[in-house]
Amino acid sequence: MYLSDYQFHIFTDGSESNDKVGAAFVVMNENLSMVDFCQYSLPKISDNFQAEVVALTKAIEYISSEECKKVQIITDSLSAVQAINNPYNENPMILEVKKTNRKQQG
Repeated sequence: MYLSDYQFHIFTDGSESNDKVGAAFVVMNENLSMVDFCQYSLPKISDNFQAEVVALTKAIEYISSEECKKVQIITDSLSAVQAINNPYNENPMILEVKKTNRKQQG
């Protein structure tokens, strides 16, 4: 599928740097103009993987709250995607992503 096939594109990212951990996502429309931006601070004990998962969870929650249709989520976190796709993963954060996604899909 092409970018033009979607009404919205959400780019997610999580980062750990200099004793700070954060997660964020940006929402772009079909013309790639920014519609919204959200960022979150995480506890210092969090790691990069957790930040990436929080960014994905918050993006899915945003989709639900805004009732967006035809949305593409774009992430650079292969480890988060693999964890989400693993049916045996029992990580509470991953289970929360799956639960949030199921709610969003109705």
